Amino acid sequence: MIAIAAALSDEVTLGITSDWFAKSMKGAEVQSYEERRMAVNDYLSQIGARDRIQVVVLEDVFGPTLKDKALDAIFVTVDTVQNALKLNQVRRQSGLRPLEVVIVPKVLAEAGGFVSSTRIRAGEIDSDGRSVAGRN
Repeated sequence: MIAIAAALSDEVTLGITSDWFAKSMKGAEVQSYEERRMAVNDYLSQIGARDRIQVVVLEDVFGPTLKDKALDAIFVTVDTVQNALKLNQVRRQSGLRPLEVVIVPKVLAEAGGFVSSTRIRAGEIDSDGRSVAGRN
């Protein structure tokens, strides 16, 4: 999703959940914010988008989208499109224009299921969706 947003946008604001918010959503131990931020920055450097993407800390589901009038679009998957629709409802009520909702397809992993950071961190798949079981 990040690569698609970077390819379609001149500037991107990318939210990474705070430790508190990530734990409240996942209900389990997660990588620290700092570890996740470093991994995101490494990825942004790999795709050549580090200078066009501003990383912000998310403390709630809407992040800066209720305050930042310069935002034009929000990139989501089918799993989070409802949050974007609710966000636009709240923006309208606050006198802000709604954001364009861009739905990015989820990527299938080689052995089934979808590519996700949770599966990558668990060592099930690599970032390209290939199974890591049995690799040495």
